[in-house]
Amino acid sequence: MKYGQDDLSNLYTTGDVTVTAVSELAAFLLLIAGLSVCTMERFRSCSGRARALRYYRQREKSDGLRRTASWLRARALRYYRQRERSDGSRRTASWLSPRALRYHKQREKPDGLCRTASWLRIAVVAAAPILMCVPSLASEIALQHGPGGAASLVNTSVDHPVVLLSYSVTRGEGGVELLPEGWDSFQQQEELFYETSATAELLSEAAIADGLLFGPGQSRSIGIPFLLRSDADGDGRINLVDFAIWKSHRKQTLTGPAFGDFNYSGVVDFEDFHILVQEMGNSAAYAFEAATAVPESCALETFGIGLAILFDRRRSRSRKRED
Repeated sequence: MKYGQDDLSNLYTTGDVTVTAVSELAAFLLLIAGLSVCTMERFRSCSGRARALRYYRQREKSDGLRRTASWLRARALRYYRQRERSDGSRRTASWLSPRALRYHKQREKPDGLCRTASWLRIAVVAAAPILMCVPSLASEIALQHGPGGAASLVNTSVDHPVVLLSYSVTRGEGGVELLPEGWDSFQQQEELFYETSATAELLSEAAIADGLLFGPGQSRSIGIPFLLRSDADGDGRINLVDFAIWKSHRKQTLTGPAFGDFNYSGVVDFEDFHILVQEMGNSAAYAFEAATAVPESCALETFGIGLAILFDRRRSRSRKRED
């Protein structure tokens, strides 16, 4: 069956099917329309795939950037934490360094003081026996007054004995005269001493051999070397205190200047008062000098103690170093 090419309206129907005759131009246009539709669909599909690819690539990039940023943030966080620690340690070190410096300086000072003290101890221990065996420049023997112008020599040290080598009593300006006849020297007491001077201005004597040993606090009388008969309280001065003592014992049977009996008559009477009036205002002005030494046994003991201290100190130091 043949169709007309130019007659587009030449249609006929066979049963349920309708057939329409189409010209070549219309077919070409339909072909172009179909191709364009296919091209458009393909382009759409290609552009969709490209856009999806670009999307996933951009997402990958963003994910990479996120991972990089998180990694950088972690590194930055660790860096800042480490920096904070280092800054804290620097601040701690800067705070500790002055304290350590002060500590070492303060430690150096006591170490230097300890070394100086140890050298001083060594010098003292070495020089102590020599100084103790020679006459002492600062005498430990003193002159002590008693009632009625009496006097005695006393060892002022209560810890160790002392040896008296020599002594002298020199009258001072304004003082009462010395009494050689009342002076009871150690020579007269049959000690190994000899009198070097016995005048109203000077009383002195010296040891012949090793001297006279005085125990700790021991005193020995040298008689009545001062013209102070009415000195009742034994302070070396005649004043109202002595008058009060005489008055309190007046008309009593007592013997000795300590009770107001200045003439040793055994009775405190007006004769004693007459002596008191004559001597009122007098005093003992004098200069006392004594040469002393420490006994040899004491010097040896001191030397031994000093050596023991030094050896003990050295042992303690060696133990500390071993520890």
